[in-house]
Amino acid sequence: GFGLAYAGLSQVFWLFGLHGPNLLFSVEEHMLVPAGAANAVACTLGYAPPHICTKAFFDAFARMGGSGSTLCLILAVLLGSRDNGNRKLCLFALLPALCNVNEPLLLGIPLVLNPVYALPFVLTPLVQTVTAYLATACDFVPRTIAAPGWTSPALLSGALATGSLAGPAMQLVNLALGAAVYFPFVKLSDQLRSQQGKRVLD
Repeated sequence: GFGLAYAGLSQVFWLFGLHGPNLLFSVEEHMLVPAGAANAVACTLGYAPPHICTKAFFDAFARMGGSGSTLCLILAVLLGSRDNGNRKLCLFALLPALCNVNEPLLLGIPLVLNPVYALPFVLTPLVQTVTAYLATACDFVPRTIAAPGWTSPALLSGALATGSLAGPAMQLVNLALGAAVYFPFVKLSDQLRSQQGKRVLD
């Protein structure tokens, strides 16, 4: 419940152009960072890390590629969109998104205040949080014991955060799930653009 509330509220802020993690910094500072530190200490002492929800957990599994997991949208657009403008924008935004810099896509498509992408923008990190949480709780993925830099590329960040190849594997699963969430909305966006173009021509 805490994880969903934190990830969801962060995304709602982003939807309105506000930096969600910055606005929720007190939660990060007083809960998520200490939980990550406790995991690292426990691991050093030979105990099982006690916490699932840490800053590294959200950075690695619910924010990879930036807010709303923009890598998922890039993948969905490249796989399913016929809009050459959006495809070119996604190719341009791919490298920054790999390093968790998502502003080219957030403000380029845009995602901020966009009614077509509002639902998947908020829903994708929630789905990713649930899947990563369940995988971690079931011991398929180790609990996060390190906090990689926020610009660490996806897959590398998963390996660094968990100290295991299960981390990047979980990220690949979440990328696929996120792209699947975005895919029908990419098709809807193409359809709306086509209708708008016809109205302009008429």
